[in-house]
This record gives sequence, C-alpha cells and structure tokens, in this order.
Amino acid sequence: MKKTIQTLAVVSLLSTSTIIANDDIYLGLQYGGVSVKKDITDKYMGQVIVGGFGDIFAIHGRGLYKFSEEKYYNLYGYGGLSYASTEEGTRFGAEKIEVKTTGYGVSVGAGLEYNIQAYNSNLPPIYFNMELGFAMMSADAEAKYNGETFSAAEADLGGVAVNGGIHYRF
Repeated sequence: MKKTIQTLAVVSLLSTSTIIANDDIYLGLQYGGVSVKKDITDKYMGQVIVGGFGDIFAIHGRGLYKFSEEKYYNLYGYGGLSYASTEEGTRFGAEKIEVKTTGYGVSVGAGLEYNIQAYNSNLPPIYFNMELGFAMMSADAEAKYNGETFSAAEADLGGVAVNGGIHYRF
C-alpha cells in the first residue's frame, strides 16, 4: 500500500509538468518535501507536498487563502490534511518484529511569501515563505511478531509548527 501511494504521488507531481507552462504554477521545496502550488483564483491556491526521509513517507494537501497580495509579497492563511506512514523491522532474539505506523493529521496557520524580484527585476521569479501554525496528528502503530498482528501503540500529537519553503513560479 505504501508503494502504491508513493507511486500515485510521484505520478501526480510529474503530470503537473504538462500544465507548468501556465503562469500560476509554483514548484519547490516545503518543509522536507517536494511542493507544487497552483493559483485557483486570485484569492485561493492549492498545494500538494510529497516527502519523507528514509522509511517515512508523507503527503500533505493544503488550501491557501491570500489575505493580501502585493507586488512582491503575500500574506496568507492555510488549512491542510496530512497522511504519513513508516515501516520498520527489528530483531528480538531470533524473531523479527515488523512495525508499521500510520497517521492522519490536520493543520492551520498563516504565512508570508516574498518574491526576490523585489531586489532586482532581472532575478528569476523565486519565492521564499515562512509559516507559523498549529498541527495535530493521530497515529497508530501495528506490530507483527511471531506470525501475529497486534496494536502496538496509539498517540495523538499536536503543537506549534514553524516551517518554510522556496518555490519557482512558472
């Protein structure tokens, strides 16, 4: 299942390359993942972030609302949904224990996006952003040991989220 979700996410990101010729697509990095943003209207934007480190895979879908849009900066609010998973294996004596953790989360916050062309109009359309928000995730871990599967742990996590990104606007 994890490989299927990863494959779908990569195909989705690659398929956006066919519409990048538009003037409202942003491609970049956002807190540990590859990010694609698209202007939907003058006020609304959609964003998909796919990332992970090692055995961790995560995908985030977000909606952004532009509070103000100036020539070189934007103030915006966001809300999003997330999915994350990881699989690990370890040895306990001669037996192998496999642990799979999955989590679903929500996030809300606000950010500031800044275009570096404010310094020189000959620079490429690169945007930096910083965000402050709140994120919550509910995670479940399932373990397989000696042929049996059992619930290993459940956790609800939440806290302040500070992150940033860099995007190129096509």
